[in-house]
Amino acid sequence: MATVRPFLYAGAFGGIGLIMIAVAGLEFGMWHPPKEEPIAGMLAGSILEALYMAFAYAITGVAAITAPFAPENRVVAWVFAVSLFIAGMMWLFLSITVFYGHVGFFPH
Repeated sequence: MATVRPFLYAGAFGGIGLIMIAVAGLEFGMWHPPKEEPIAGMLAGSILEALYMAFAYAITGVAAITAPFAPENRVVAWVFAVSLFIAGMMWLFLSITVFYGHVGFFPH
């Protein structure tokens, strides 16, 4: 575990960056979908997709921040596992909708 710990600390700093990206995305409106999007266009003009993306980044950041401390503490390990699972499911759902909206929706 001692060999991997420096990489986990580097990942924790990356997690702080992910949380800052989440805040910046909400502040500057980076995740508002255009109306032309097949699936996400239904949420155009709504804050729902922007919140979804911000939470996906922020929860992934929380998982990265707690990763170096998870082996020593049960509560931190539980927070790490739950946040990693939730973030993974959020990214999976997003990738499925993006695939369907850009590739699967327009068969050749």
